Amino acid sequence: MLCSLIPTRGSKPTLLFSAIAALFHTSLAQDGCVTQCSANPHALDYPNFISGNLNGTTLIVPIPLTTARDLIPSEYGILEHAYRELLPTFPEGMYPMMAVGVHDHDLQFPAFGIHPDDFSRAALEFPFLDILGDNYSSFRWAATMLITAGNEVAITGSEGFGITVYPGVFDPPCNAYAYTDGGALSDGATYFHAASDNVTLDRFVDLEMAPALNDPHGLGFLKNITNQPVFANPSICDNYQRLFNTSLTLPPNEPVPVRGSVRALIEPFEVAQSWEDVFGWQLSTGFLEPPLVALPGKGQGLVAKSSIPKGTRILSEKPLFTVPNMSAEMLERVVMPKLKSLTKEEQRQFFALHNNFPGKYPFAGIVKTNALPCGSGASVGGIYPTICRINHSCLPNCHNNWNEDLQLETIHAIKDIRAGEEITIDYSDGGPSDTRRIKFQQSFGFSCDCVVCSLPPAELKASDDRRRQIGALDEAIGAPYRMMNDPAASLADCYALLRTLEDEYPHTASALVARLYYDAFQIAVAHGDRARGERFAERAYKARVMMEGEDSPATKEMKALSLNASSHSTFGAYSMKWKGSKKFNPDELNDAEFERWLWRQNK
Repeated sequence: MLCSLIPTRGSKPTLLFSAIAALFHTSLAQDGCVTQCSANPHALDYPNFISGNLNGTTLIVPIPLTTARDLIPSEYGILEHAYRELLPTFPEGMYPMMAVGVHDHDLQFPAFGIHPDDFSRAALEFPFLDILGDNYSSFRWAATMLITAGNEVAITGSEGFGITVYPGVFDPPCNAYAYTDGGALSDGATYFHAASDNVTLDRFVDLEMAPALNDPHGLGFLKNITNQPVFANPSICDNYQRLFNTSLTLPPNEPVPVRGSVRALIEPFEVAQSWEDVFGWQLSTGFLEPPLVALPGKGQGLVAKSSIPKGTRILSEKPLFTVPNMSAEMLERVVMPKLKSLTKEEQRQFFALHNNFPGKYPFAGIVKTNALPCGSGASVGGIYPTICRINHSCLPNCHNNWNEDLQLETIHAIKDIRAGEEITIDYSDGGPSDTRRIKFQQSFGFSCDCVVCSLPPAELKASDDRRRQIGALDEAIGAPYRMMNDPAASLADCYALLRTLEDEYPHTASALVARLYYDAFQIAVAHGDRARGERFAERAYKARVMMEGEDSPATKEMKALSLNASSHSTFGAYSMKWKGSKKFNPDELNDAEFERWLWRQNK
């Protein structure tokens, strides 16, 4: 999750997720790895979450508060009052550092059919940090980790959060801990050893422990610190949640208090350290990792955990419910029974969405802030627990689309997205920045500071000029009288619009480009030009695939027209004056000649 828990819409609906399919590419497990960890019991209960079994040991290491202050970057406050409220008897002048050794087992993401390999990790972590400046919200700093060497999913995913990762070897290689002397001793002593696979780096974390009668810190303290959002770079955090109410943690598998020692050489320490007689817990829990993040100043949103290629479908989601466009008073009455029919979890998801219109009709306000139209120009809108959280950019990297055949809203990457980059869509209807700002403030309650709106004045003016030109050209192209009487001029406007779009939306499969090619198709076929019509339809088809996928109705239509342009209802409707010779094959032209032919620039 990105790190600022500010409950605003940020930009319109926000979301998603990193192409999660891109996150989980092939990884390598350690040779001969047979785990004794229990299976993931809740994957199918949460198909839209990454889930698994997190098994291992967390020891609480008291270190001097002055040492913690020296180690932790000065811009992060330490919330001493927060941990003392939970541990009133914690030694004065001390800070509760965490020594963590865990094994992630049976990771699953059922919605995408993904099942990554297990991995182990070890770190020294620092909870109760204030990165928001609110003196209240606690975060956990984990700047460096040892992670199973060869597991590129775990390593690149962690690096995407800004964590420095040392590929490591673990003993035991694929379990949360091993019994000392193979379990021959009666005291139940266990160990967990991690070391960098590059011996010249000499990074290690060693935990040795045995069952204790109790832990002076209590299990409640562990629940708090292990569910604080983890960060290395405060612009992006991992907000996985450990579950303490599944079969993995409940009797007879309840957590075991332990007492032991820690030896470590890993950042932020520069020399080897050792601590004796420290307490903690050995336990197995389920965990869920939502594909959402909280963004500074934006509320929740979605961040890519690894690189996402252009054209990837990042998400498809069924609406919680759909509603027609109507007055707030009527909408309130329509929404109420729909909410009652939702599950408790779905209701929670609905109420977690931003409301830019608080007041007499709260349900209607949430709908009006978040609803996405079910198709272009549709009078019916849908509410989505995840997609309605994707933030806005005037230069988005994703496109949202209602797939009528699937009855799902889809999100596609329309440009290559880097790991750590926020997923964004465009809430605007186009136009210059001053027009957009008014809409964003009135409809969603935010001021846009995206890469376009924050340009220097001269560059922003140039962008505004291009967007005005885009609007003017689009309007001119759509004039039917001009298309009928001067099709060459209409086609020339299509070409000018294409060049302007490429300048304003570089390296992006803009929805305007797909529509432009369809406009060019209609101009050509209305005057009997089947050859150009089919080439324009083919380009419209390829653009639609990038934005909507092969299963989109519009994509399917463009594909069919690319094979037979004359099947369109307007073929020859204005004239047949552009009908070409059947003997001419434009595919024999070189690229430059083909472009001039396609846009009739030789005439």
